[in-house]
Amino acid sequence: MTFKSENKPNHQLQRTAKNLPPLNSVLGRNGKCLNAEKNKMKPTVYMESTIPSYYSARSGRDIISLARQEITRIWWENHREKYDVYISQLVFEECSQGDTDYSEKRINLLKEFPVLSLNDDVVSLAEKILARKVIPAKAADDATHIAVASVYETDFLLTWNFKHIANAHIIKQLREIVEREGYLFPVIATPEELIGE
Repeated sequence: MTFKSENKPNHQLQRTAKNLPPLNSVLGRNGKCLNAEKNKMKPTVYMESTIPSYYSARSGRDIISLARQEITRIWWENHREKYDVYISQLVFEECSQGDTDYSEKRINLLKEFPVLSLNDDVVSLAEKILARKVIPAKAADDATHIAVASVYETDFLLTWNFKHIANAHIIKQLREIVEREGYLFPVIATPEELIGE
């Protein structure tokens, strides 16, 4: 299965799925998340791959990694149910990389979540983000995560990626690109910010 724009192929954004679960259909009117329309009570979250990675990782060696792991576990176990959480096929692909035992743990964690398709709108928006050089070409997957959350109009993009996603130096530019294309820019947050009271 290959995910790419039919009109403007960009080899960096093509996705090849190998031994991954099938996509679930979760689109409502105007490409919005179906649960967001049916259930206005729960905010929607697009969860990118750093979240299941921190949740399932062996204990880190430095205090920052340990803190992020613990905060992720608290959010996952005590606060996740307050949100309608979505992922994409890209999250499956990224989580399937690395150590086999831990990649299997990550993939098993993801099986319960609806999967948002990497459709032409997502690919096109990611290409526009990359064309503006806000995110470098080598981080095309990060541009795709932002595009998925924006195209599907999730309330939050949940991440621990401070280099290319939760980066205060580029958020304004990312918001401008996304909004110029007619999409809503999600609130970019870490699990700590979604723990609440």
